[in-house]
Amino acid sequence: MNNSLINYNALFLRPFNKNKDKDYVFIKKDNMQHDGYCSSTVGKIEGKNVMVLNRNCFDYHPIMHQFFHTLGFAHENQRPDHYKYITSQ
Repeated sequence: MNNSLINYNALFLRPFNKNKDKDYVFIKKDNMQHDGYCSSTVGKIEGKNVMVLNRNCFDYHPIMHQFFHTLGFAHENQRPDHYKYITSQ
């Protein structure tokens, strides 16, 4: 594999700068929800984009899953053409 691809970072996290950042992801815990609750809006909105990561969400897969939602990726079964590719039994 090309070494330049191995060292490429697609996502960079840094502290919020209120003087510079108008759009940002705010990660929080929601004590009103159960420990396995993870949530994020699908797609960027102006200003604060809230992502909820409760206790059982602190693993690579759930965190990346929520970041992909924030970037605009929905679940495959939410696509308008999903019936062409997904069958329910």
